[in-house]
Amino acid sequence: MKYEFERKAWEFGLLSLRFQVNYWLLVRLGLVGFGIVAALVGALLTIGVYQWLIL
Repeated sequence: MKYEFERKAWEFGLLSLRFQVNYWLLVRLGLVGFGIVAALVGALLTIGVYQWLIL
């Protein structure tokens, strides 16, 4: 299946960069790889914020 997305007017700007990075990772890693990377980044950010709040 092929999905095509239309960009809304409010999606230009910083969201555009985020979409491009996510799309690039999705194409390179596939859906499972992208999910693993997203989970790892989320865990690292959570640990970093937790450590920052504790210290």
